[in-house]
Formats: sequence, structure tokens, C-alpha cells
Amino acid sequence: GVIRTVLAPFQPVETAAPATPPVGEDGGVSARLLVIEDDPTIGEVLTASLRTHGHEVVWDRTGRGGLDSAAAGR
Repeated sequence: GVIRTVLAPFQPVETAAPATPPVGEDGGVSARLLVIEDDPTIGEVLTASLRTHGHEVVWDRTGRGGLDSAAAGR
């Protein structure tokens, strides 16, 4: 098996300040990211965190799904 440890300084939702997304040169989000992660908890936390920081995120749970998303330009 694989052991993963994720440490992050999270604030409770009710006290977290709204994030101001970073804006790219074209006025859009700062990055378009593809996350491939089969663990639902890690995928959800990582995707939510990246979106909070202004990134456009596509999350796939399998390598094949990730390759298909990349090929489709999603």
C-alpha cells in the first residue's frame, strides 16, 4: 500500500477569509490544472484548495481518465 501524509494550515470554513484568485495576464485564472488522484478525500481537498487559489481544476480518478481529459483539452 501507499501511505500519504498531507499537512496544511487549514482554517475552519466559517472563519476563513475569502481568497482573491490570482489573475493571469489575459485576465483569466492563473493556471489550468489536471489532478489525477484515486483517493476521493485527497482529490477533493486538493481540488478545492487549488480552486480557492484561483486555478481551473479538472480531477480524474484514473490515469486513463486523466489522459482522456488531457487529450480532450478539458
